[in-house]
Amino acid sequence: MAVQEQMLGEPTRPTTTTKVISLGPPSLEQERNKEAESLYQRALKIREQVLGPEHLDTAETLSALADLYLYQNRDQYEQAELLYQRALKIYEQVLGPEHTDTASILNDLGTLYRLQDRYQEAESRYKQALAIREQVFGPEHPVTAISLNGLGLLYSQQGKYEEAEAHHQRALKIRKQVLGSEHLATATSLDNLGRLYSVQGRYQEAKSQFEQALAIRKQVLVPNHPDTAMSLSNLGWLYWQQQHKYQKAEHFFQQALNIYEKVLGSEHLTTANHLDNLGWLYREEGKYKEAELHFQRALAICERAPEPDHLLRADILHGLGWVYEGLHRYSEAESQLQQALTIRERARGPNHLGTAEHLRALGEFYYLRGRYKEAEPLYQRALAIREKALGPKHPDTADIWYSLGDIYRKLGRRKEAEEYYLQGVAVYEQVLGLASPRTGMFLGKIFWQLLRMRRIRQAAPMGVRGLKAYGLKESIRGVALAGVILPAKRFIGRILWKP
Repeated sequence: MAVQEQMLGEPTRPTTTTKVISLGPPSLEQERNKEAESLYQRALKIREQVLGPEHLDTAETLSALADLYLYQNRDQYEQAELLYQRALKIYEQVLGPEHTDTASILNDLGTLYRLQDRYQEAESRYKQALAIREQVFGPEHPVTAISLNGLGLLYSQQGKYEEAEAHHQRALKIRKQVLGSEHLATATSLDNLGRLYSVQGRYQEAKSQFEQALAIRKQVLVPNHPDTAMSLSNLGWLYWQQQHKYQKAEHFFQQALNIYEKVLGSEHLTTANHLDNLGWLYREEGKYKEAELHFQRALAICERAPEPDHLLRADILHGLGWVYEGLHRYSEAESQLQQALTIRERARGPNHLGTAEHLRALGEFYYLRGRYKEAEPLYQRALAIREKALGPKHPDTADIWYSLGDIYRKLGRRKEAEEYYLQGVAVYEQVLGLASPRTGMFLGKIFWQLLRMRRIRQAAPMGVRGLKAYGLKESIRGVALAGVILPAKRFIGRILWKP
């Protein structure tokens, strides 16, 4: 850079800032975030001094720096928002509110707000961007598909699954028609649909989308590309969720991990993230030795990383907590789960959906230990967060109702327990429908809890509807898995892996 400055003359000339800007993206690709940030900040200072704070080139640099904070440094959303808002103001004043560059910033703001669970603001920005792009590029343009994709992701997070599918399908249709069936953007749309179908319990459809996306990436990308690993990981999660096919899930997770270790290195945070995935899988199987080793290795990578990823560290501690719970090391388990919650609250705030998940986890730990009065306020906090962010008609909200129902059943507050159970059932049936295996599993859980409360009249229809939703074969298999096979594996794991 110093040589280039000498050749160009004054280091504050606008031509010099172009060179600074051009060095930013490679640094970003190499995960050299600090260097990229320094270069962007330097370019911004030069352009503000030479061209002025309202110049279009200044807005370009503001946007580039905001992108770095949004997509690379997850703890810097507030800085990203301020930069995007400044860039948006410049674009609207200089280019106009209907310009495509204005739409790009609006779309980025939509993504930022979606990641912060600010769903109403996210929807507004995405729709503004979509309207501009449809007007300028047309309804069938790949750029228009970007905003459709954002709205699809937003609606999926909100549990608005019909709207999510409509937007993802429209984006997929555009990309297939304009870019081709073998384009990487088409693979992205297939992945998004696969995740949506997986959440809904439409596992066969999800599998089809994931496999198509994987085939495209294997064909288009170089061998062992990280995006191919992402597709393998998606299939691993699907096999785990679908039928507890742990061997297949492990196969795909391990393939993904091998790619990340080969391409990104054994000390990369993405590698740590996939060690975390395998840790959860092994914990679920009762393979506590393997689980703890993977979590500990992932945690060590996090602690050695020059740029800490607090959210990943919280997730790893969360996993370790549940490994120690399975090993009856309850003091260590509680400590890990509390640390995870504290980190998450500091990183995202007390009212974030991620915080709600950690509250739920610590509440579940207390429930399993018979500490019901300590569990209840944690579940209530998680419920308040999910109801505010997702609304009362979301499966994640219904899951908290179920947990609170269990608490009240244990505390002898049976009327409240039954009310929460039935509220949860109503949401699952309304949002996911009886065709979803997830609904069938939820009905099955409610069926058993009502039987324990001797609410036979209320339990009977739950059992019938659950069988219809989940199927007789899968229901029997699920009972055997949950009631016999997994507990046996976990018991053996405790014997074989003692501290």
